Amino acid sequence: MANEALRVAMAEAGETVESLAEKVRVDPKTAARWLASGRIPHSRTRVAVAKVLRREAADLCPEPFRRRDLPWFRPWAELEQDAISLRSYQPLLATRWCCAGRSVTPP
Repeated sequence: MANEALRVAMAEAGETVESLAEKVRVDPKTAARWLASGRIPHSRTRVAVAKVLRREAADLCPEPFRRRDLPWFRPWAELEQDAISLRSYQPLLATRWCCAGRSVTPP
């Protein structure tokens, strides 16, 4: 599983495995593995590689940026992201249930 996006970006920037490895301070074998075996650079290194190649890190190595939540959970996650505020009505319900039929007023 080769990383073609990284390979193309390197070619367009005129970088070799050795030159890129030197600029981001990793071993050339490590940089070669990013291309050949589909390994993903560490987050700090991804940012450095993207800066050298003048690209976005997500474009070069999209795997870490992919959503990993389960399909059935996505609507809930999207609602939570869009929420302005969250309220819990449970204490109010508990107060009404406990005080039903009594002349006790909640604090």
